[in-house]
Amino acid sequence: MSKRTVCALVFTMLLVGNTVARAQAGAMGDAVTEYEEWMKVIAEFTRGIEFGEKDIQAVIEYWPEMNELEIMQEDDSAEVASEFARDVRQILADSEYQQWARSRGLEPEEFLRRSMRISMVFMARQMESQQEMLASQQASYEAMVEQSCAQVDAETCAQMRSAMEQSLAIAAAMKNATKQLPPPTAAELELLEQYGSDLEAAMMSEDEGYDEYDSDYEDYEYEDDDG
Repeated sequence: MSKRTVCALVFTMLLVGNTVARAQAGAMGDAVTEYEEWMKVIAEFTRGIEFGEKDIQAVIEYWPEMNELEIMQEDDSAEVASEFARDVRQILADSEYQQWARSRGLEPEEFLRRSMRISMVFMARQMESQQEMLASQQASYEAMVEQSCAQVDAETCAQMRSAMEQSLAIAAAMKNATKQLPPPTAAELELLEQYGSDLEAAMMSEDEGYDEYDSDYEDYEYEDDDG
């Protein structure tokens, strides 16, 4: 995944995936703290921004083109929030990006900020839906773990219970951290309902980051169904 597609939903989904992976590796506190820092940087960059129909139409039309710019393709993934902020500054200073945006009647900084705002609102809604799904399946998930515990040793059972509890804690912490983003307006939510499918197709057409994130839930649902 290219590092500088910073306003894409897929970039945010990869961030979520990295947070979960780090937490599962035993650094939940650090992972959640870093996620909170990312949300702060993104909230600051998009502060005061709301998007309208023309904005979301522009992202749908121009996102694939922007993703092909050289600066968007540089392979130097930001690992911490401060590097993300640096990447944003570098994009805005890039002459190719500036020329590309202006040649399409877009103001470079405003377009990047509005693109990020659209991505963040879309991401937050997607996360909310996933969390609602997890909450609705929590009882069956717990029952599945307990059923499995009857077939394994005590140490393995303890690990399974810990993983389940950690997953729930991560979801709650990330939901709380995401609240740092300015809440969407009713008009923005209506536009996402109208253009959500087109937006998702434009942003995820050639990137694997979202699939990596979504596969965790696919695995979970598959195991739950088997249970």
